[in-house]
Amino acid sequence: MKKGFVIDLALYPLGLMTAVSGLGFHIAGHDNNHQIWELCAFVHILISAIFVYLVIQHLYTHKAWMKGLRDETLRKNRQITILLAVLAFAVTATGIMLLGIMGANTHVGLLHYKLGIVFTLLLIGHSARRLHVLRRVFNK
Repeated sequence: MKKGFVIDLALYPLGLMTAVSGLGFHIAGHDNNHQIWELCAFVHILISAIFVYLVIQHLYTHKAWMKGLRDETLRKNRQITILLAVLAFAVTATGIMLLGIMGANTHVGLLHYKLGIVFTLLLIGHSARRLHVLRRVFNK
């Protein structure tokens, strides 16, 4: 298998695990057990870091497409992809900010949570539109 395809394939479960661990982290924040909250935070940060690394690799493997993206965005209907990229940057940036501050019950934490939900919903749509490529590869 090509390296780019393996990276693309790995993004599906890692994206799902990032979203689920983020929701679990949020839910654990409403519980009184601080150790569970810390464990959820560790798992979410670890999975998210791997996910971000693979997203960077994903973008690198699609660098030729990225070069033409700016010009094609206005001609073709790629606004969702651009919005997804902006949201990915915003979620990642707020997540990194939370590492430097005590993020529990802060505006940055709430913003990260809300952006993460919107990003996850758009990412599900983005991924679903590309499942036919995966099916084609596995059917060969």
